Amino acid sequence: MRPYGPSWEEELDLLLQALPPRISAAAQRLAGGRGDLLEIVLDLGRQPEARFTDGEAILDPAPVGHADLEYVEQHLGAFGDDNRAGIERTLHRISAIRNRRGEIVGLTCRVGRAVTGTIDIIKDIVISGQSILLLGPPGIGKTTMLRECARVMSDERGLRVVIVDTSNEIAGDGDIPHPGIGRSRRMQVRTPALQHSVMIEAVENHMPQCIVIDEISTELEAAAARTIAERGVQLVGTAHGSTLDNLLVNPTLNDLLGGIQTVTLSDEEARRRGTQNSTSLSRSRSATAWPCTRLSPKPSTKRCAAGCVRPSCACAVTPARSSAASTPRPRPRISRRSSPPRSPAAGAVAGAAASGDAVSTPTSTWPGSAAIATGMRPQDLARTHRSTCFRMGCRAATSSSRYASCTSRCGSSTTSTTPTWC
Repeated sequence: MRPYGPSWEEELDLLLQALPPRISAAAQRLAGGRGDLLEIVLDLGRQPEARFTDGEAILDPAPVGHADLEYVEQHLGAFGDDNRAGIERTLHRISAIRNRRGEIVGLTCRVGRAVTGTIDIIKDIVISGQSILLLGPPGIGKTTMLRECARVMSDERGLRVVIVDTSNEIAGDGDIPHPGIGRSRRMQVRTPALQHSVMIEAVENHMPQCIVIDEISTELEAAAARTIAERGVQLVGTAHGSTLDNLLVNPTLNDLLGGIQTVTLSDEEARRRGTQNSTSLSRSRSATAWPCTRLSPKPSTKRCAAGCVRPSCACAVTPARSSAASTPRPRPRISRRSSPPRSPAAGAVAGAAASGDAVSTPTSTWPGSAAIATGMRPQDLARTHRSTCFRMGCRAATSSSRYASCTSRCGSSTTSTTPTWC
């Protein structure tokens, strides 16, 4: 992957020139021997801080004062209603924190990059014409992939692409868009509250074949996204969340996946499902954007004393404090007749399977699992699930029969329906 458009050094210099000289010189000095620069944080009364891909660093021992914040504000464009500003024809984003009187007391200067090749893994889906939803936590790279999607569809496929750029983060600040979006057209939004109306305006006035929208966050924007998809226009958008479960239980955004409704089961259907509950959660309608791509950070490669690599395991981030902490817990005995626990999201998936709709199964939280959520037919979902071998040192995972044994690595016949973590 390589930077796209103007020289990357020139764009980074424009951001550093907007910072006070002492902070700019320190950032340039540290950026040479560290990983990629992500953000520079300036908080009133605190030391300026730089965030890199491999950690954080203090830029200057002297705390940030009012003069430093005013210096940055004078070298930037005007802040909008969303407290965001930028530098013309660059992708950098500066966000402000204000006190009750409206005065700036903190700044977050995020470094923006246009990088090609970021969508190679899903390029076949992007050019297929399907609506796509990119799901991930903040700072994972959704906007970078969204910008690359717009460039690929406009330059390589020759489609009419319109970007609804709420905070000028996709195509940069100023009236002339950044070359990183290719031949795509950009519509700016006067205030974030009008984003949904600009989305509809783009379809009605400019005859696009594809609409690109960043950070779908309100119910009106989710409804506008559904309207766009139902009008035959490809939609590529992003939303915040870690898994599909987060989106299903989010009342504001679950309409992107079709919404959830409660259905009443007959006695015969309840017996067939093996449940005593008379109600179940089911998907209301077809999904707005399908497929859904989930972006997740790289898992930790540190192993705990028991050999697991789960990022949230306390042993992986802190040394064992006692012999008891370094001893793995005994593996629980689970009956083959026991069924895995059902969550509300799992009930929604099961309900959708019973209704005959195509359903989405969230990817496993196992560190070696894939990061893209895939579809599964209802008849396959009813009789398969993911099982994992838990023999020490084995990380094989299968998804075949209801109770599968591991034969790919260690030959163990140990099976379980739930993981055993240290």
